[in-house]
Amino acid sequence: MKIIFLDVDGVLNYVMCKAKSPCGAIGVEDSCIEVLAKIVDESGACIVLVSSWKHGWNDDIEKRKANPFIEDLTYLVDALYKHGIHIIDRTYDGNGDRGYGISEWLRLHPDITEWAVIDDDMFPDYIQYNIIPRLVQTSFYTGGLKEEHIEQCLHILNTMEEDHGS
Repeated sequence: MKIIFLDVDGVLNYVMCKAKSPCGAIGVEDSCIEVLAKIVDESGACIVLVSSWKHGWNDDIEKRKANPFIEDLTYLVDALYKHGIHIIDRTYDGNGDRGYGISEWLRLHPDITEWAVIDDDMFPDYIQYNIIPRLVQTSFYTGGLKEEHIEQCLHILNTMEEDHGS
């Protein structure tokens, strides 16, 4: 199985994005989601959230309903679903240790054959957990995920040797 560890802000939106989430934050941009859909279609990868948007995610429906982030998460899930993209899970890390969260998720899922990270940020522990070679870095200020990122992402997902970043 192939995985894309997906950030949202700076990847599926950008500084000039006019869309708003239900809670009033910056929303997601269809053009960025369309690029992600091409990557998912061509690679067969599944999505795992690494973004702060993941805080609404919970497998327990009742707990999910009680979460203050649920409206924004539902908005994100619906926007991705319209393009045939499904989120299968999230990482379980704090704000500053995203690399650890990715590494731990991979450790718990040894069936993963290839993986990439799409993120506009460079977390300090990305070096420690060897995330950099699998990072497709976007920019919140220049349009988020764009066509120019497709080739790099597909190269990582389709041709890199297995390396779970430990």
